[in-house]
Amino acid sequence: PNIKIGIRKVKYALNSFADLTFLILPGFNVDDPPPPKFLIFFNDIPGSINVACVLHCHLPSKLR
Repeated sequence: PNIKIGIRKVKYALNSFADLTFLILPGFNVDDPPPPKFLIFFNDIPGSINVACVLHCHLPSKLR
């Protein structure tokens, strides 16, 4: 499969997950094609649930 590993320098507090919001582009609309598939690894389940909530909030309200 086509897999790309990406690394970015952390700018914000780790528990804010703000550094992952680049995955959903600003201005993303309901009629836009879906963002590319991505996979994020976490060491614990609560962290993965928290980032899902953060990314969910960055979606347009009709997609939540």
